[in-house]
Amino acid sequence: MYFTDDGSTYSTRDIRVPVWQKEPAGARTVCYCFGENETDIRAEIALNGTSEAVERVKAHIKAGRCACEVRNPRGTCCLGDVSAAVKRVSESLTKATVASGYAHGRFGTERDVPNRGTGCA
Repeated sequence: MYFTDDGSTYSTRDIRVPVWQKEPAGARTVCYCFGENETDIRAEIALNGTSEAVERVKAHIKAGRCACEVRNPRGTCCLGDVSAAVKRVSESLTKATVASGYAHGRFGTERDVPNRGTGCA
C-alpha cells in the first residue's frame, strides 16, 4: 500500500480504511467523512437519473462536520473526488445504457439515429 524512504512498508492490513485510489473501480469509498461511495452513487443515479452526493457533502462541509485532514488518507478535502466520481459513474451508466439499447435492438442501429443537427421545419 505505502512505503517510506527508509524502506518501511505498510500493507492493506496496516491501514484503517481502504484507500480509494488504490482500490478497484466500482465500489470505492470517495468520501471518508460522510460515507459517499461509488456503489451508492451508481444506485442513486440509476434510480433518480442524478446523484446528490456533491450537494450532501457540501452541506456537511458548510455545517462544519468535515474532518478530511484526519479521515481521508490523502489528508485533503474529498469534495473534488466526490464530484469526479459522480461524473465518472454517470458517464459510465450513460455509455452502458446506450450500448445495451443498441445491443438489444431498442434503438435499432447507430445508423438509425437521426442526425441531431437537423431539426423539423
